[in-house]
Amino acid sequence: MAELETFLDVGQVAEVLGLSIATIRKWVLIRYIPYQKLGRAVRFSASEIRERVKTRTVKPAAGQKCLAEQPGMKEETHDTDNNREQRRRNIPYR
Repeated sequence: MAELETFLDVGQVAEVLGLSIATIRKWVLIRYIPYQKLGRAVRFSASEIRERVKTRTVKPAAGQKCLAEQPGMKEETHDTDNNREQRRRNIPYR
């Protein structure tokens, strides 16, 4: 006998992807992820979700450095008490 496809509901997809249910519902609304309608129920094929995640993977460009290592890029500045006080008083930074 042929094995049936595994289907997930909105909550299960959100849990698997580590996203909120609202995000999954929005993606359904804009047709960002593949889904099936079974009556009023929205279901997702587990294999199609896996494939969608694989195809949306962003790979680093070969030989390209991290953005922070690019020439001319400043290091991230940390918010100090002095900076907070200057912002509170609308004093320009040095």
